[in-house]
Amino acid sequence: MDVDEFWSFIESARSDDRPFAEALAERLAARSAEQILEFQERFDALEVPSVAGTSGLRRTS
Repeated sequence: MDVDEFWSFIESARSDDRPFAEALAERLAARSAEQILEFQERFDALEVPSVAGTSGLRRTS
């Protein structure tokens, strides 16, 4: 998963009417195990000050 695909995935979940975590989990569940691991690797590479409520997930580029 490249960086643009990662942020598109995040932005898609954030634009959902449901809580972010719920929307993100549903989207990830529809992906293959390999794609989920790629998402996790990209997420782990971020310096996220706060994951609670996704306040730390902001695209900086």
